[in-house]
Amino acid sequence: LRRKRYLFSITNMTTKKLSIKSPEIFYDSSTLKKELLALKNLPEKERAYQLYSFIKKHHHHSTPLYDSFQFHHTARYLSTFGSGYCDDAATAIAYAARELGLKARTWWLTGHVVSEIFYNNSWHLFDADELGVLKDKGEIAGIDYWIKQAQENRLPRFNDVYSTLYNNRIETDAVLQPQQDWIVTVDLYPGERRFYFKKAYLLTTNGKFLEKRLNSKQKFFREYRAIGNYVRKIPLKALVNGKEPVQLTDVFPLSGVFLVTANQDKLSTLPLIKLDSSLINGVIWQGPQIYFSKGLNAWIYDLSTGVKNLEHLPSFKAEIKNLRKIFKEQPDAYLLAVYFYSVSNARFSPTNLQQLKADGLSIELNPHYLRKMQAKNLLAIPERS
Repeated sequence: LRRKRYLFSITNMTTKKLSIKSPEIFYDSSTLKKELLALKNLPEKERAYQLYSFIKKHHHHSTPLYDSFQFHHTARYLSTFGSGYCDDAATAIAYAARELGLKARTWWLTGHVVSEIFYNNSWHLFDADELGVLKDKGEIAGIDYWIKQAQENRLPRFNDVYSTLYNNRIETDAVLQPQQDWIVTVDLYPGERRFYFKKAYLLTTNGKFLEKRLNSKQKFFREYRAIGNYVRKIPLKALVNGKEPVQLTDVFPLSGVFLVTANQDKLSTLPLIKLDSSLINGVIWQGPQIYFSKGLNAWIYDLSTGVKNLEHLPSFKAEIKNLRKIFKEQPDAYLLAVYFYSVSNARFSPTNLQQLKADGLSIELNPHYLRKMQAKNLLAIPERS
């Protein structure tokens, strides 16, 4: 934040809470359906291939950041996660096919998951996670052709998976259940400022940010606690007028919560935090970790280290107590809440950002990002609007 490495920020300049429907910056249910419906009038064959190409473009094979079947909600997966395993890609393909009026089914193999789409009186297999498609006599082949190729050891990978499971494959239509609409909204407290970063930063187990890219999910799980690229800076004075505990909610998964104060000596009451998650039975409070930041010239209380298994949460709500007492001692204190979204699937175009409007909302673009947009002859919004 201090070095202004964010893409853009938005600030609530009013004394009231603002609630804004986010424009097409992220893939929510309405945005996803709009993009898919653009394929609706294509012939079935082309429609199937184009939706497969769309999912393959926005899916990245990698260790999932969270252990959650929320990955199987297509809009949330594309917008929030963006990286996962074969079951995530297969679910997304089956859902997209249904939205476009095509029949689909998903095969759960041992060690792999794929989907088939039905058109031209036959089934065709699409593996958006690994191997793509195979063609038989010029047409995209179905799973039986894949099995035959695997038995002859002709697949580039996974011959053992496909060749030995002819009698063990499981067909399921569970992924074809209706998905509830997931809408991205922006709710800002008075004086709250939000920062969106182009790359994700890591939080170590001692709570400090590392200015390093996430190159290995395995390394992340070994050495780090959380990852974030979207930060909410909220003055305590905006939170203390309501009921306690204060509830911070968001549509994106929470990575960490920090309390920033000017003077440690005057803080007699520590905040208590509880995260909302269906994956943990009994959240264990361990107390915050405290350290001094020379860059901010302030004391930082890492509240989120008090919760075990944070790296597996996708938690979307934090309940925080004692903020009213802290505000009396530190009226200039503020919270930093850190979240994660899929950078690769964000659509931060000037056109989309121009739609993010409300009375009293200030938008600031990173000057470097602004110059880059102008260099492409795109009419970017002013640095402040």
